[in-house]
Amino acid sequence: MASLSNIPPDSPFTLDNIPFGSFSTKEDPTPRCATAIGDFALDLRALGKTGVFKDASVADALGQTTLNTFAALPAKTRTAAREEIISAYKDGKIPHSCLHKLAEVKMHLPVAIPEYTDFFCSLEHCTNCMPITNSKVPDNFFHAPSAYNGRASSVIPSPSLVRRPRGVYWKAGTKEPTYGVSQFIDFELEMGYIVSKPVPYGETIKVDNAPDHIFGFVLLNDWSSRDIQIFEMPPLGPFNSKSFGTTISPWVITLEALKAFQCAPKHETNPLEHLRFKDFEHGTFNIKLSAALERDGKRQQICTSNLRYLYWTPYQQITHHASANCGLRTGDLMGTGTVSGDGKDEKTGKKFELGCLFEATQHASQPIALEGGGTLGYLEDGDSIILSAWCEDSTGRRVLGFGWRQLPLRCLGGRSSPAAMLVAILDWPVTPLGWAMIRGSLVGRGRARDADVGTDHWMNNIKKSGGPRSQRKGRTPSVTAVPSEPSERTSMSPERGQRVTDNDLLFDPSEPALRDTTDHARFSAEVSQTRSQSPHTEPTALAAASASDDPNCSIISPPSGYFAELDEAIFGDWEARNSLSNAQSPSNLLQRWDQIDESLRHAKRSFAARWFHLLPPTERAGVLPEHVVREFWRTSRRDMLKVVNRVSYRSALTLFLFSLTPVPVGISEDEEMDGLSGQLCVQAALQQIQRLRDGQRNCQFSGSMVMPASDPLTCPAMRSTVSASFLRSEARAYWAALTFDTSFSLTLNLRSTLTSGLHGVTTESCWRTLRMGASSFHTRTEEWRRNPLSMTEDQVLQVIAAAAATKLYVWKMISVLKEALREGSEETEVRRAWSSFIIGTDMFRSTFRPLLSDCERRLPFLGQVERLNWYELQLHYYMGILIIVDALEVADRNDLLSELTDAKLEAEHEVFNALEFGLDSQYTVARTHQTESPTGTQAPDPAHTITASFISLDPYPLHVVAAAQLMGKVVGKQYRQGLIKLEAYKYLNATLLRCLAELPQTSKSVHAARQNMEHSLIELEDDSRRDSAPGSTGWRSESWT
Repeated sequence: MASLSNIPPDSPFTLDNIPFGSFSTKEDPTPRCATAIGDFALDLRALGKTGVFKDASVADALGQTTLNTFAALPAKTRTAAREEIISAYKDGKIPHSCLHKLAEVKMHLPVAIPEYTDFFCSLEHCTNCMPITNSKVPDNFFHAPSAYNGRASSVIPSPSLVRRPRGVYWKAGTKEPTYGVSQFIDFELEMGYIVSKPVPYGETIKVDNAPDHIFGFVLLNDWSSRDIQIFEMPPLGPFNSKSFGTTISPWVITLEALKAFQCAPKHETNPLEHLRFKDFEHGTFNIKLSAALERDGKRQQICTSNLRYLYWTPYQQITHHASANCGLRTGDLMGTGTVSGDGKDEKTGKKFELGCLFEATQHASQPIALEGGGTLGYLEDGDSIILSAWCEDSTGRRVLGFGWRQLPLRCLGGRSSPAAMLVAILDWPVTPLGWAMIRGSLVGRGRARDADVGTDHWMNNIKKSGGPRSQRKGRTPSVTAVPSEPSERTSMSPERGQRVTDNDLLFDPSEPALRDTTDHARFSAEVSQTRSQSPHTEPTALAAASASDDPNCSIISPPSGYFAELDEAIFGDWEARNSLSNAQSPSNLLQRWDQIDESLRHAKRSFAARWFHLLPPTERAGVLPEHVVREFWRTSRRDMLKVVNRVSYRSALTLFLFSLTPVPVGISEDEEMDGLSGQLCVQAALQQIQRLRDGQRNCQFSGSMVMPASDPLTCPAMRSTVSASFLRSEARAYWAALTFDTSFSLTLNLRSTLTSGLHGVTTESCWRTLRMGASSFHTRTEEWRRNPLSMTEDQVLQVIAAAAATKLYVWKMISVLKEALREGSEETEVRRAWSSFIIGTDMFRSTFRPLLSDCERRLPFLGQVERLNWYELQLHYYMGILIIVDALEVADRNDLLSELTDAKLEAEHEVFNALEFGLDSQYTVARTHQTESPTGTQAPDPAHTITASFISLDPYPLHVVAAAQLMGKVVGKQYRQGLIKLEAYKYLNATLLRCLAELPQTSKSVHAARQNMEHSLIELEDDSRRDSAPGSTGWRSESWT
């Protein structure tokens, strides 16, 4: 109780207040009811279990996740509960376990809000606004309150980010309608109140009884888009201009707390009988209001006001609302409307009680001069509006306040903001497994025009495809969306091309800054190209992109374009050929693609949200990373069943992305089981790829449907000639799927879907081609191995690219060997799989190991992109070796393990070195912002960057976790066998724990792996202390002394 003994003098949450709200903590994410006292949130659910509340209905109501049940209780019961809380505080009966620091809790909406209505009841506001629109105050304003019915779905608690809406508005200076992102975003200084006692449908209330139906007040900001609103006002009033967001403060200040501040309204009116409040002197409340702007860390007050200025009081508003027999429900939110006054500055004569920018700046025609420089017309991206409300006693001392800050606009635009920062973080050139064997400056392209494509020349033409290269050391990569080569987009229709452009934008201007911030995985190189009309799968000629010291250079290429081009080629041509008989209109067809694109955007943002924690805390706007990750994951997962049934290349990409998205912390086992898993999504994606490539002309039958011959998937001959662009895109998509297939077969013990497993893998064309390509590379690089120090930077990049392709071959052979061991195959089959695996490792060791050793010596002189490529290649290849070692140990195949002794030691050494390198190496990403332009370009902001370790930015945390766990097993075993000392064991485990700590802690698997490793370390240390105690004869003390 010592922490509660003194309430800070400037706290809004005094004993005169006792507000009610709903909060959660990181330890317990379930919302529960609370009050605030001083700097603490008091958990009322927990307090109710201590017997503080005499009425059992109160304890039951406060045990809910929202305050609706409590608000519906009789006013006397709620007042008694409030007094019991105050008494418990004064008597020292509040357990410390019920207290949580306000700075560490997350606030939710205090009630579930069934309906939301916002009034227009400030005469001063109306008077100030009308001249701007060349109109006058309407007569009916003086006879009854006016209001519009808003969207309860867009009511959000402070602090929350708010997006700019899209809508229709008049093009500047014309009457030409334009659809786009709103340019004129405004705040409105209001209060809101929550309905307590419901009014049944068909009934009304008397104005003198209105207090019985109000639970309490909150601050309210009714965000407004003025350009869209001007368009919408005739003929029916605001629509999308008001529906995109309404922010309320999370603490409800009760009428009991405000009773001492009742007062007479400013305006004396002569209302109609049903609005005539008898106790005029107590008809409203003396609640002082203010609004301030915070920009670039500087705060400036914009206006002040007072609730009592309203022409129509809250009591009259709710009475008139109910007079239509519409009924009111507990939890309904009523907004008072903008509250303005007529106060003027004595020196300048300017009004300062103006509750919105529309009236304060005369529709931006008279912008406000800011103290730190610049002006304010309407809100800019990154601005914050802070609304405040408080009550004072007769001495001017603040007795209570509403105590929460409204955090606002984080959306599309040029100003630095959490959304813009998130855009940069989500778009660095590291991609999901298999889509980029080489990233960054190695940009996957089609064959150069004069490139050789035979198997003996699969890596030669690097310089032909790429432009001149310059030194890269210290280069900060651009995070701009890079379109494919022009020739690769010519087959796409302009409409679909625009949708692809929108899909590749990291921040979609039509979506909220946090809800719909998107990421997309990037192709940065492809190491194989499949010819759809050929039985052979040939690795493509890797192309090294031109890259200079310019941090804005394009180094990445988006996959959405390739996948969309394939969909266009398959489905677009089919639609055209069937247009005469197709009953669907073009708009319906576009709508179908829009649904697929939306699911892809959801998958992108869910995949990328894991990096939200890398934002500086000051720029997260109070948003907890785990909340963002969970909400994005849930939204994306809800799409998966639909995506499975919408066969397309973009659907496959969506499924692949979601399969790589870790299950977030806070998702219960029941919720995790109630939907598609990542593993099932991979299988569905692979089946879609297979079906898209192998469509047959005949009908396909299933138990539930017949696929007609007119279906595009059953009519593969879509064009008379298949473009080279289509073949390149199909090859890239297939290689991505092949790598996914192999990766999941390796790590999840699944049979391969796209290629053969134990039976037939050695004769399959794609794997034979990879093997031949590696052999050809070996022959071409003899001179490099004899004189490794003479290798150029381009040659270093070629080595990493070719080694990455060969690594995939080794992974495949490991998967095949695991399959043979797992399924108890005949010894001859096991030995055949073993031989294939040994051939692969020998090929890697003889061809690439010497060259990679030289690359390692050159790492300090390479750019960050190349160092990242080297790190992931080393980690992934040697992790594969540890995986097969683990499988052999489980299968008790000591005979095979004995042949891997040297390879095992090398893998242990290299995996640990790679992890240390990943911890010590830093990657810098330039921040970007989006500009509203026809092309939707993104511009890097060189003045702002974010830097983190390779481990932190690794897009495959599952592989880092797997490597750490495998190494943890090795280290623990060596320590138990006495091969390493306790000091070495602690150092090695501390390094592995550092790796896990660097990964996103919102991942359930990362969290579990870290806990398990910490627990194992504690157990071994306890064993060590017991064995080293006086008189102990433990084996360990003998073995390492």
